[in-house]
Amino acid sequence: MEVFSDGTRELHRPPVHALARLSVVRANGGLLHGVPFIDDYVAATRPIEDLATQYSGIHAGDLTVGVSPHKLSTMKEVYQKLRLLVDAKAIIIGHGLKHDFRVCNIVVPPAQLRDTMVLFQSPDHIRPISLRFLYWYFERKVIQSGEHSSVEDAQATLKVYEHYVECVNKDPENGLEDTLDDIYATGALLGWKVPETTTTAA
Repeated sequence: MEVFSDGTRELHRPPVHALARLSVVRANGGLLHGVPFIDDYVAATRPIEDLATQYSGIHAGDLTVGVSPHKLSTMKEVYQKLRLLVDAKAIIIGHGLKHDFRVCNIVVPPAQLRDTMVLFQSPDHIRPISLRFLYWYFERKVIQSGEHSSVEDAQATLKVYEHYVECVNKDPENGLEDTLDDIYATGALLGWKVPETTTTAA
């Protein structure tokens, strides 16, 4: 609470983040590799002050029952789907999973997590690397060029993780270390901005 010189008071509430859309793609290496099998929009149960459309891809009405063009799920239904994956010992690949699961209020055993934000975090650098930059570095294609899409992000994260596995398998001792050095050198050279002339991911 902030108290002003005229005696008036103003209550500041910390922002509350909520899950708006859950997208999960297959990572089984088969014909459906990279294809979404969960893509749920979560019905809003309270007014939303900021949809952060540029970062969430969510527009006004997308989460409103009776208005949304999407099939809506309840938070309970989405939680149960996630819980089923966790209980089935599924390996979950993502970027910034700690924040995602905190929002979902679900605990996942560390052994089941493959977080590309953590995997590509150099002990010699504080700066975490964005998914957008990592994907560009490996694929020379751009994602998130307009609004974010959680399906596109999930597919891009899977690609980045596959590059991580390739680097480690190529040289278990130094493969990733050399790659990290090059990523950070490239990022510093470009100011961590993806070149505008790069092809947009299809």
